[in-house]
Amino acid sequence: MTELRNHWGKNTSTEIVQDNPAVAYVKPLKMEVSEEMRIALPFESKRYGTMYHEFTVASVFGYAVKNNSCPIKAMERAKENGHAVYYIFPNAVVLTVHKEAKKVVPAFTWGDEIKFLGKKFRIEKAPNDNARLVEVEA
Repeated sequence: MTELRNHWGKNTSTEIVQDNPAVAYVKPLKMEVSEEMRIALPFESKRYGTMYHEFTVASVFGYAVKNNSCPIKAMERAKENGHAVYYIFPNAVVLTVHKEAKKVVPAFTWGDEIKFLGKKFRIEKAPNDNARLVEVEA
């Protein structure tokens, strides 16, 4: 157990799943995520074993609000076009020359059920090393 500043901004003892020089992946304190929250998911590598890829959890509603669009119209348009209203997308890896503070990212696992914007979702694998949110009936 190590004292770290976690993804909810509180100093809390938590278990480190994987510790790297720039980022520590930790077990989440609660199975709840917020709009545009970064999370990590495990992938198996033949050469290096388990490695974590980072993803961002988002929604059409949140994207519309952020971009000064009508969130209700955006939700309706997404549903009409058969698009996912709640989604998760991979983050790119960025190398920097300057020093940055070490990040602490919650590491979920495949099949975990999370609460996002008042709904319950299961994190599932998708093709091409992607992930998807599948709504779970309450």
